[in-house]
Amino acid sequence: MFDSQVMSAVMKELHNKLVKGKIQKIIQPSPTETVISFYSPVEKNQLLISVHPSMSRVHLTRQRYHQASIPPKFCMLLRKHLEGGAVSGIYQPPWERILKLYFFKGTQQFQLITEIMGRHSNLILLDPEEIILGAIKYVTPEMSSYRTVLPGKPYYPPPSPQKFLPGQVDKEDFKQWLFFFRNRGMNWAKALISCLHGISPLMAEELVQRARMRSPAGDSEFVNVLWEVLQSMIRDNRQKNFYPTVYQLNDGSKTYGVHRFYQYENSTKQKFSSINDLLDNYYSRFQKEQRKKEVRSRLKEIIDRELKRVYLKEEKQGQDLKKAEKAEEYRLYGELILSQLTQISRGSKEATLINLYQPEQNQIKIPLDPRLPPHANAERYFKKYRRAQKSKEQIKIQKEKTRREARYLENVSYSLENAGLSELEEISRELEYTGYVKPDSRGGKSQKSKPPKSEPLSFTSSQGYRILVGRNNTQNEQVTFKMGSREDTWLHAQKIPGSHVVIKGCPYPPTEETLQEAAALAAYYSKNRELPRVTIDYTQVKHVKRAPGGKPGMVTYKNFKSISVAPQKTLSQQEQLLTE
Repeated sequence: MFDSQVMSAVMKELHNKLVKGKIQKIIQPSPTETVISFYSPVEKNQLLISVHPSMSRVHLTRQRYHQASIPPKFCMLLRKHLEGGAVSGIYQPPWERILKLYFFKGTQQFQLITEIMGRHSNLILLDPEEIILGAIKYVTPEMSSYRTVLPGKPYYPPPSPQKFLPGQVDKEDFKQWLFFFRNRGMNWAKALISCLHGISPLMAEELVQRARMRSPAGDSEFVNVLWEVLQSMIRDNRQKNFYPTVYQLNDGSKTYGVHRFYQYENSTKQKFSSINDLLDNYYSRFQKEQRKKEVRSRLKEIIDRELKRVYLKEEKQGQDLKKAEKAEEYRLYGELILSQLTQISRGSKEATLINLYQPEQNQIKIPLDPRLPPHANAERYFKKYRRAQKSKEQIKIQKEKTRREARYLENVSYSLENAGLSELEEISRELEYTGYVKPDSRGGKSQKSKPPKSEPLSFTSSQGYRILVGRNNTQNEQVTFKMGSREDTWLHAQKIPGSHVVIKGCPYPPTEETLQEAAALAAYYSKNRELPRVTIDYTQVKHVKRAPGGKPGMVTYKNFKSISVAPQKTLSQQEQLLTE
């Protein structure tokens, strides 16, 4: 997407804003990003240069970036030679994704060269003799036989393919070579790319689309029309007639360009007045979406692993409980032995006795330890009974604790599904506080601290009552115990993960209309939102208590009633203080 024409549009805007501007500050927020702050009497600007393999680009940015705790060597090199200097010129080689920024500092001129080439992208600093002072990525002779990028070596531009420059090819050569590639089985777009330098696949498809819109008959006429639309595009480039637009495609993906793409004429479009604004908006959203996917994936992996552990633990405790439930059997054995001692011979491995506690008085076989006398075998069974009885109570306590932990993790798992980036980061801090995620201990000994609070969703009912909806455990805690008063109505989906919902200021019980609206929200913000109907429990906040164990958002409640509703989000959202 960031092709030579996007670079041309960027260069035009940078020339107007940066030339004669002085470098105030240089930071390197990540190994692939460099941010240069410029100052002029009119305005301040930040230039972002990224050599990220999949997001390489250069543009002005309004985003806030922070320097890494230890500035990389390349950042320190740029500061040494460029800070305090001024931009004297900006140049783009024709149809290249290369941008050269010229700086004067004192009497010396330096070049900062940005090469946007996907995974081969680079940022290189040259001295006045065009000798390499440093680069964000070094290229050794072992890595490339064409050129090296190392300090002290002369700078050579990246190799250019043997193609025509669009503005320097005549019509006959264009037609001849286009048919040459067509005769080798290429479609029109691939033939254009093979013939012309600086034409991206997206632009090639657009040129073909524009030609087809004229419905030419025959290949020869089609090539003539292709030539005409190519010349029109070249004129737009020369005259800087750009149309910076982001297109959302039918598959949900997005693309952008500086020309009008008729191939996406029916797609959703967002027009920008500046290519720099477009790039800043597009990539900040893209990075936020990537960050959201990364955080969600990381947290989901942690929660899935912990849930698996807890489920296995719960299963084992269930098996232990079944064993412990044999306690009554041990007591019975002991009592039957004592009641029929005379019928048991010393040294026996087994005794067949009458079960005096059954009406039928059937016989029962009881295993014995032949080393012990009969009364000692009875005592042995009484000891096993007491031990099993004690174990049974402990297992029940531990099993309930495990079940509470499982419910907590299931609730976190549900919260991850539709969480925005800020919510995901809040969940991450919550999991750090609860011990499931190791705290970041860089910069000294880490301290476990409670996650900062954020605002839940807020809706207004048809009758004017405020309805609060928590979107994660931390917000649920806030909705119920901080924002809800004792007399307010509290709602939650029955026996499944979901949001805490509170109706503020409405006398209990609420009116049927308000109750239905709040219950529909509780159903919508629950794990079962896809079902036609969900059962919602409701009671007053004063009947809701924190569950044992101290996990955020985990509660018990009593004196509740239930209502079955269809999940809906029909109320107007009053405010959403958390940004996605």
